Amino acid sequence: MFLNRLQLVDYRLESACSLDLGASWVAFTGPNGTGKTNLLDAVHFLCLGRSYFTRQDSQLVRFGSRGFRLEGRFGPLPSPDLPNPSVNGRDETQVTVVYRTGVGKEMAVNQVVYPRLSEHLGRMPVVMIAPGDTILLEGTGAERRRFTDMLLAQTKPDYVQALLKRDHLLGQRNALLKAARHGPAPDAALMECYDEELTQCHQTIAEVRASWVQGFGPLMQGLYRHIAGDAEQATMTYQPDQPSYADTFQKPSLQREIEAGHTLWGTQRDDLEFELGRKSVRRYASQGQRKSFLLALKLAQCAYFLDEGKSHATLLLDDFFEKLDAARLQGLVQAIQELSKRGVQVFLSDTGKERVRYLMEQCQQPCLFVDTPLPNSTP
Repeated sequence: MFLNRLQLVDYRLESACSLDLGASWVAFTGPNGTGKTNLLDAVHFLCLGRSYFTRQDSQLVRFGSRGFRLEGRFGPLPSPDLPNPSVNGRDETQVTVVYRTGVGKEMAVNQVVYPRLSEHLGRMPVVMIAPGDTILLEGTGAERRRFTDMLLAQTKPDYVQALLKRDHLLGQRNALLKAARHGPAPDAALMECYDEELTQCHQTIAEVRASWVQGFGPLMQGLYRHIAGDAEQATMTYQPDQPSYADTFQKPSLQREIEAGHTLWGTQRDDLEFELGRKSVRRYASQGQRKSFLLALKLAQCAYFLDEGKSHATLLLDDFFEKLDAARLQGLVQAIQELSKRGVQVFLSDTGKERVRYLMEQCQQPCLFVDTPLPNSTP
């Protein structure tokens, strides 16, 4: 399904707007600060039920408003012969998000409200690429775990349930450890019960992560070569906190955990290692290599979704064309075109409309252009 219409009310800069987007490639172009990224983020919110840039929905409300509303109409790309390209008949799926300050968020598909927002995960697979994503390569393991979890949450419902159960158990276990810093040690039998339940969760999570890396790595490697034209081997390795959660393993002492005030073992401490030619990307890769690696990593998400049986996916590229050289830029567009042929809808933002138009013409890629700021944008 493709996003054919987008409506926003009091979302970030927009007081109200409605856009017809019935195209496989859509470009939001305009000067900096005119709302291009906000439009991409609105699409991300409809697909995943959350903003890409903040977990605080209150920060997305237009200044002076009490909430916001998003609506997206998804379906097959409309025929150019139709008088109204936003009309798709029975095949259309309507997704709405309503947030009210002090009340919270409500999400619905075809006017049926989700009892739990997690039920929307994977229904509209989405991948976002933004300038700040270099933190995925350069930051802490928490960034790479978040990347892994958000990807797998869109394809593996059992994985989501294991994560939710693990985090619930960890919260309770950590509360006991924190309380024990200034009081008696936690009950040994109770801690053993927590450890048994947590071990089962960790085992499930680790098995899914290990299996995913095994299949995902070759996808990323192929895309890296397509973008960079480089013979270097791009690899990613799963680094679990423990060698095997299925077998007995050596946990830190309870006293150490009490002193720390939180659990010191488990999949919440796992990591991924990214390498080029057996050298750490974080330590040794050039800026061009890092950018190519990041792009390959994100585009491989789209390919993975399709390989996992998803009929479609949405790719959002925020201001990523400006700092790429001509060769990498051409390789990137060609790689995206191959994904587009398989059912990926592409939204991109750029300050240079003529640059994007020239690139699309060079690659013979039809593209719908939307100029920002939109008429109802707040300056």
